[in-house]
Amino acid sequence: MLHFTEKLESDKILKLLSKALPYYLESWQDFGDATGLFGSTDPQSFNMRTVGSSSPVIEYVIRPHLNILCILSAFHYLKKSEIIEETINQKELSERIKKGVRWACDTHITGRKDVPTFLERKRWGENWRSSLWATVLAITSVFAGDILDKGLKRRTREIVAHEANRFIGVSPPSGSQVDTKVEENAQDAMVIAWAINLCEDHKNVPLWEKTLKIWSVNIASSVFDSSDHSQYFDHSVAKAVTTCNLFPDFTAENHGFFNPEILSYGLWLVLGFAAYSLHGRERPSFLVRKNHQRTFDILLHFCLPTGLIFAPGGHDMPMFIPRPLALAWGLWHKDPRALHLTSKLLAWMNQNLMLNKQRTGPWVFGFEQKHEGWELLFQSQSGLELALLAALPFTEELRGLSAGQVENSINTSHIYPFIEVCYRRNVRTTRSVAWKALGDHPQIGLSVHSQPELVAPFKAALLGIPSLVQAVKSWEVMFHYDRFQRDGFDTSGRIEYYGVAGNLLLNRDVRVLTWGDDGLLVLDQIVAQQDVDVKEQFLSPIYLVNDHWTGNNLDFSSGSLKESFSSFQKNFREVSCPSFWASINSNLLFQFVWGRTKGLFYLPGGMRNAPPYWKNCRVDMLGIHIEPASVKSGDTVYKIGYYIGAGKGPRSFKSSGTAQEAFKGLVIMDGKITVGLD
Repeated sequence: MLHFTEKLESDKILKLLSKALPYYLESWQDFGDATGLFGSTDPQSFNMRTVGSSSPVIEYVIRPHLNILCILSAFHYLKKSEIIEETINQKELSERIKKGVRWACDTHITGRKDVPTFLERKRWGENWRSSLWATVLAITSVFAGDILDKGLKRRTREIVAHEANRFIGVSPPSGSQVDTKVEENAQDAMVIAWAINLCEDHKNVPLWEKTLKIWSVNIASSVFDSSDHSQYFDHSVAKAVTTCNLFPDFTAENHGFFNPEILSYGLWLVLGFAAYSLHGRERPSFLVRKNHQRTFDILLHFCLPTGLIFAPGGHDMPMFIPRPLALAWGLWHKDPRALHLTSKLLAWMNQNLMLNKQRTGPWVFGFEQKHEGWELLFQSQSGLELALLAALPFTEELRGLSAGQVENSINTSHIYPFIEVCYRRNVRTTRSVAWKALGDHPQIGLSVHSQPELVAPFKAALLGIPSLVQAVKSWEVMFHYDRFQRDGFDTSGRIEYYGVAGNLLLNRDVRVLTWGDDGLLVLDQIVAQQDVDVKEQFLSPIYLVNDHWTGNNLDFSSGSLKESFSSFQKNFREVSCPSFWASINSNLLFQFVWGRTKGLFYLPGGMRNAPPYWKNCRVDMLGIHIEPASVKSGDTVYKIGYYIGAGKGPRSFKSSGTAQEAFKGLVIMDGKITVGLD
């Protein structure tokens, strides 16, 4: 058992990484005597080869291949091959690295080998992500410098130079809404930095240096940069910035919502810094901007105590992906918060690996093992970050802080207006309301820090989407109001639901308040706008992870009912709660407060069912049963007030008053807390 302290210890990190090595090596296949590949050139698991714009099948072939090459080369670079000698000897390690680098070089657009599944060009390169792939190849060539022959080193330099040349005389892409370019621009700047250092005698070095100056100031740009007239080389920052990739509050939007993982773009900047450090050169000062520190501080707010990143608007990736290098910006700049959370994540990864009895993969559990494609990409990405965490020249002069000091330093109560999120974190829980989430339907998020993997934030969590015979086809948030209250937030708004012809079917008024240190109070009312027929359904759903991370078993209680639900149970059965409250694993409480006193049901998932594409964990559901009914225009379809938060038994809630617009007029009490809604 490895014990991680608040210090980056390469030996321990490599020992943790070595536990995943058998999985990576199982994906290897020889292509003759000279070349080989980790994975498959035509992965069958979630193959997207028909998508031509960004050629994802190329990414899910070349990226995991290069990730694993870099992982192997890190053991060699740090002279720690003995850690993995029982799995792979030094001779075989060297052969795999040489063959893999040769295959990567041959299949680049400057090479001679075609891969039929790589769209029309049949080669990789000049893609939207190929800056990243070329950089990982460059890092591998440095780590394995005494393994590769002159020809392979020369080919690597040619590839990195080719990828860097693409940006000479080109304006960086811009956009803060829907699909920010902050991560792409950071990766492009990274490959330019590597070209400058790896190909120091190249004729284009002066052009790359000029391009890097332009790209660097356009990575994390905001509206404020357009009025920044401080000197930036021969002109001002305002003249150099042609992009706007951040909102004014320094958040960014990606895939239609704020994914905090995007703010980990600092790790690509750190890899750019490393290009200079690994070649014994001083890093240019213009690569460091205050904007990057501000976005890093925001990213910290969304890190759970385990070091995992909390996504308030749901996931478009497999759940619980460990990103051990996500806080690299802070690690490079001696931030004790980054070190504390990274060490917690390493301990989390080690613990979950030790508990892995199903052998479903090293880091991202729940995939059906295929050793290719999407599965191999995500598994190898975590491994790559571990390898870089062990091998990069991070400083050892980090100042220590206690766990309590770190928690207090990132204790936060925020409303982020540009990404439409209300957010509250303290030492016990993380709570959020996302008015614009993935899928464009609002959702409510909650993480109880005593068991942060228990609740999965997705599928309009804690609200749900109403189901009618007339068919709800779209929805829209008409307005919402946000304000701070009791060191938390109080937010209210209206959602409208439309039918096939665009006709208004339902109005929904929602109000959510943080309640104490532990939970949320949710008020929800749906009113018909024309005669509708309501289907039988479950609303106000909370999604409970019943899989590897929660021990494959959830304990459930509600009044006289006490039951355990195993993730291995395949038979689906709805379980009606006899009481007005329900408790899960003795640390999560769902309780009616207003509007209803019964109707809670527990619904086991019966199979791996989340997230939608990857199916990489089983998610059970606790929701409120709605009977089928015919409802006249103007009548109420659904009204509910409930508490959701930490706890193992009912709380002494009382409510009085008559709810008017935005639930004004209600008075709700709970022990010492009394709130009159106005």
